Amino acid sequence: MKKRITLYQAATEEAFSKNMMARFGKDYASMDEMEAVVMLRMEGEDMYILDKCFILFNQKEYRYSLNYSMSVGDVIAIDKTMYRCLPIGWKFMES
Repeated sequence: MKKRITLYQAATEEAFSKNMMARFGKDYASMDEMEAVVMLRMEGEDMYILDKCFILFNQKEYRYSLNYSMSVGDVIAIDKTMYRCLPIGWKFMES
């Protein structure tokens, strides 16, 4: 069965800056500072989906369609489970 995938990215430049600074020990932007920018459906285990989404959302065609590439601090929701993109890998987010 296909799972619902939602990509959340920073809604403001301030939120984007927070996410970029988080790699240096600062806090990430809260979900209130993020907005859903892409929704789609995929099959597979969560880690497989996360890796596929990272590749998909960093392709040239996606980046040129008014969207930022996927980067640190972005969040992917797989059904109701959320993961934050880290400098290396993913972090499960408690709800």
